[in-house]
Amino acid sequence: MTPHQLTPRSPDGVRGVSVPRLPTGVRGTFLPPRTTGSAVMENRPYRSSMQQANTPETIFGYEGDGGLGDRLITAVLAGRKVATSSLAVQYLSGDPLPRVGEHRLLTDHSGQVHARLETTRVEIIPLHLVTDEVAHDEGEGFRDAAEWRAEHVRFWQEIKDSIRHESGDARWALRDSEPVVVEWFRVLEGSACREG
Repeated sequence: MTPHQLTPRSPDGVRGVSVPRLPTGVRGTFLPPRTTGSAVMENRPYRSSMQQANTPETIFGYEGDGGLGDRLITAVLAGRKVATSSLAVQYLSGDPLPRVGEHRLLTDHSGQVHARLETTRVEIIPLHLVTDEVAHDEGEGFRDAAEWRAEHVRFWQEIKDSIRHESGDARWALRDSEPVVVEWFRVLEGSACREG
């Protein structure tokens, strides 16, 4: 895990991975894995040469993730990963929805800054209407929306107790029409693309 205890907040994880809780006020998102491990996306204030004070961070990965966080960062820097998604219910804890024009730092689990990102588009889409575009833009090898949906539904079902707790809705259940927040972004500045 990162030095900041993290909890899955979106569709990404692997069966059997132990995931601690996020600190209050930290927004996190897990990104769907293709094989093993799990990735974390978390936003928190951080200072670096690439940003101004209080620019939130987007963190991919955690210690012991089998390199998945590094692969996702590489995909972002190479332009293959230009989107991420989470459930709208996960924002009920008070975290703001992403906004077009918002800037974030892309960091790894050790806190190394790799890029500065800008949110370019945000859509809230019912789960059953997520398109092949979203599956492709997440840059994680999903062939189509059906494959993306199957993996995300599996993961969200796995972490439903965490979602219920964090959202304050003890009766929450995943529905076909569940609102999914899809955020597209671009790299404003970053380290040289790495081969993964």
